[in-house]
Amino acid sequence: MNYFTDIDRLKDELKKKNVKVALTTGCFDVLHKAHLDYLKDAKSRGDVLVVLLQSDELTNQRKGTKDITRPVYFVEERARQLLSSEGYEGVIDYILIVDSVEDIYNSIKEIHPDVLVLSEATESDETDPKRLREYFRNEMKVDILAPKTAVHSRDIIRERERGDNPFVSGKLR
Repeated sequence: MNYFTDIDRLKDELKKKNVKVALTTGCFDVLHKAHLDYLKDAKSRGDVLVVLLQSDELTNQRKGTKDITRPVYFVEERARQLLSSEGYEGVIDYILIVDSVEDIYNSIKEIHPDVLVLSEATESDETDPKRLREYFRNEMKVDILAPKTAVHSRDIIRERERGDNPFVSGKLR
């Protein structure tokens, strides 16, 4: 797997390649087609795509509720899914596990991608796309992508809890 917990190793790997780097962040818990299409679009903005994958603890802090404990899938499984989703192999080049919102900001600063790609659908004060764009606007290009579908992981989780089938035409939404 091309995933790292050490940012210095990742930076060395990127430096060796001398490529245009696109970077995004997220938890990608209960991976669905909207996530994969977003990542494919993010990859098109650089030669390589780096994903700052949020750790289990950070995912629970940001996405968990009193009714739903997150993540549904541990970080290692989410990384595996991201790197090997059928039809999307090779979209993500590197994954760096991040443990806090501070880690997200610091990793973006240290990696200093050519383009920071964010999703308009992100629902968080700390990593709100407009806030991140404002914070990094003088340091790098920041692209905010609108979602192409209205699918959310939380809705898929609720459907599963109700016993509804989250598959449509045999494919995960």
